[in-house]
Amino acid sequence: MPPNEGQPCSARMPRSPIADGRPLRHVLAQARLRGEIPSTPDLAMAIDTLTAPVLDQCFIAHWETAEGYAAALVDRVLAAVAAQTPNR
Repeated sequence: MPPNEGQPCSARMPRSPIADGRPLRHVLAQARLRGEIPSTPDLAMAIDTLTAPVLDQCFIAHWETAEGYAAALVDRVLAAVAAQTPNR
């Protein structure tokens, strides 16, 4: 059996310094402390929502991202985060 067979895909991939979301989590946490986003959002969900479309375009669809795409994506995700209300 090959040495990596049976391991999850993530175990075979080189570890990226941003893979665990720490830089984005820090930025969002700082925005929360400054009152720029509410204290209620799930930061992990916000990070997933921000990164998934880019990963999809790069690694699955093999599309180049259009100019302005990242800025528009950040704007939309931050607007959604700002609109979140506490869970009932």
